[in-house]
Amino acid sequence: MPSAAELAKARMEREKKPFVNLGVYVWPRTPFPYYFPEHIPSPAAENGDAAIARAPVPTELRLTVIIPPAFLPPCRPPKFRLWGGGLPPPPPFLPSAAISPLSRRRIYTDDSNVIECAVHAGLLTWSGVARAKREGRAVRVALALVPTLSSASGAVRGPAGTDGNGSTINGAAINGQANGTASAPRTRTSTPLPLVGSTSDTSNEPAQPVYAGGVWASRFIGGWGEAFYGDPSAGRGEQGGQMSSFEEAEDDGRGCVSCGWGWGHDGSAFEVISVQVVEVGLFPHVTLSYR
Repeated sequence: MPSAAELAKARMEREKKPFVNLGVYVWPRTPFPYYFPEHIPSPAAENGDAAIARAPVPTELRLTVIIPPAFLPPCRPPKFRLWGGGLPPPPPFLPSAAISPLSRRRIYTDDSNVIECAVHAGLLTWSGVARAKREGRAVRVALALVPTLSSASGAVRGPAGTDGNGSTINGAAINGQANGTASAPRTRTSTPLPLVGSTSDTSNEPAQPVYAGGVWASRFIGGWGEAFYGDPSAGRGEQGGQMSSFEEAEDDGRGCVSCGWGWGHDGSAFEVISVQVVEVGLFPHVTLSYR
C-alpha cells in the first residue's frame, strides 16, 4: 500500500497532465448528468499532424466546482450519498517494478455528493469542512469527467440498426441499454464505444480522435475511503494534534464507506483531482447563476 507522500506525489503528477477545461460551476448548479459528445478534438488533429492523430491523444475533460460556505455541512453527515470510489482487488501476482499500486483511481457516479467524494478520496477532511464553514470560506474541487460504458453499450457507427457497412444489427439500440432496458435519449447524438486509432498507411484520412482520458467506467465498486493526503488547507489544521488515531480515521475517508453500483448508471462519472479551501473573494465573477 503506498504511503501518503507517494500518493501526494502521484496526485501532483496527475494534475500536470493535459486537459480540456469545461469551466467553473457553483454548487448546487452543476452540469450533471453530463453526456460526452461523439467527437472530442485532440491537439494533434488540430495541428494537422496526421501521423500523430492516428493514435488517441490523452484528452481529459475537467471542471471546477465551488461549494460556498452556506452549502457546506457543519459536521459529518449520518448518511452518505456516495456511489463508487472503491478499489478493485490487487492481482494475485504483481511484478516488483509495476506502478499499479500508485494507480489508485477512485471513480464516482456523477450523482454522488461532491464533498463526500472528496472526503472519501482522501483529499478533504470533515474537520476541514467544518472549519471552512465557520470561517466563511469556500471549497474548490477539481473534477475529471469519465464516460460510462453503459451509455454507449448499444451505440453503433452508421444509421440506426446498421453497422458502418450498412449491414443490419439485430437488437441494436442507438442510445445504449441499461440492464436490458433501453434508456431514453437525452442528447441529440449517441455516444459511441471507444475506437482504436488506425495505424494503416494506406488510408489518406487520419483516424477519428476519440476520448482517451485514461479510463472508461463500467461498474462502480464500493468500499472504504482513503486516508487524508491532500492540500494542507483541506486538512485538520491545529485540531489534528488533539485527535486520537480513531478520531483521525473517522475524520477522513477511512471512516467513510461508499455503495457499489452496477451497469445501469445513466450519465457519466468523475474523479476528484484536487481540493482546496479558498477565500470566497478569489472568485468575484462567479455567482450562483453562473454556469
